[in-house]
Amino acid sequence: MKKLLADCWLLPDFESPLLREAAVAVEDGKIVETGKTSDLKKKYAGWPTESMQENLVMPGLVNTHTHMPMALLRGRAEDLTLDAWLAKTRRFREKHYNEEVSRLAVKTTLMEALKAGVTTIADMTVGQPEYVDIVEKSGLRAVLYETVMDYVYPENCSAMLDFLEGQNNSLVKRGAALHAPYTCSESLLNWFRQEIIIGSNCPLSIHLAETRGEEARMKKKWNEVPLDYLDSIGFFSSRLLAIHSIWLDATQLQLLAKRGVSISHNPECNMKIGAGVAPVKEALEAGINVTLGTDSQASNNDQDLFGEMKTAALLQKVTHRNPCLLPASRVIKMATVNGARALGLEKVGRLLPGWQADLTVIDINDLRFRPVHDPAALIVYNINGSDVLHTMVEGNWLLKNKKILSFDEQKIYGKLIRFESGIV
Repeated sequence: MKKLLADCWLLPDFESPLLREAAVAVEDGKIVETGKTSDLKKKYAGWPTESMQENLVMPGLVNTHTHMPMALLRGRAEDLTLDAWLAKTRRFREKHYNEEVSRLAVKTTLMEALKAGVTTIADMTVGQPEYVDIVEKSGLRAVLYETVMDYVYPENCSAMLDFLEGQNNSLVKRGAALHAPYTCSESLLNWFRQEIIIGSNCPLSIHLAETRGEEARMKKKWNEVPLDYLDSIGFFSSRLLAIHSIWLDATQLQLLAKRGVSISHNPECNMKIGAGVAPVKEALEAGINVTLGTDSQASNNDQDLFGEMKTAALLQKVTHRNPCLLPASRVIKMATVNGARALGLEKVGRLLPGWQADLTVIDINDLRFRPVHDPAALIVYNINGSDVLHTMVEGNWLLKNKKILSFDEQKIYGKLIRFESGIV
């Protein structure tokens, strides 16, 4: 299918200059060409043309960490330590969740992501086989990490293997995750090493070094530092996306860099549970591929990756008392091409010829965006998810004029209200 997106401001990627009066030619899900609207209208005369009305077209965002079924716990476990938060959210799910509620939560997360300009999502959840069909229907690009921990081991092992043997498609990939070192026994780790790390070539993920006391706690349990133990079983490789990675020293960061591990930085969640400030500056200096994630609505309250970009930048500046750290262009890179690289996705995160037509269109026709001196700064420090007008994945509009096209938003909203009424 051919499309010419005309009359836009275009930022093709984190390092390219802003193009005004621009257009984007899209065919069969990929970018064919970008350039001046006047030139491309002549070159692609006869192509269906849509005016973007002088709004900003940029690469879609890549959210490298969330938990889709937790959407309905938004605001349910506030101002708690991580252990207390985990216990309270688990009790709530055991009391109020069933298959229908879980699927409603997944749809809510996917819709929220689309409305905030996210075109790729990485999800860590127990029970992914129950949600694959919903993700495929959404049209989003996704990596779904089927997750295992002690409370579902060994019962869920065969389900994980069956899930990984399922068919990936152009948009949805299957992966495997260990929840965290503190929720996994040595028996489970040995099984995971044999069946997943050695037995498959799928993407991997884990919550790592999220809290200050985690290393001491695990050293007592395993008689070894968690990173050393995980490295000894071959867990660290370019297949791995390590979530949070807050309490890591320089030597540990060098180890992750050497193994090619990527990190998903979730600054707002980390701040909200008082976990600490991730060593993003040091990780980048070590050569680690650092990406951005929101975590779930239960620990962050939204899926707005634009907000995460701003928070990530400001947090490093104030922590190190250095306003020059983490410039806006680098944060955009973290939220686009870095995320795609971490997930093993090719030609995702830039709007260049031959790359995937995954993009978002931002309404910048408002006084709070003008004048535009620095487009990267505009994106990181001014824009938020509610400014998104349209979202496209693989050349298909999934959000148009703020309207979700893959789900019945009003029907789902009605179900959310009924769920809310039943628990208040």
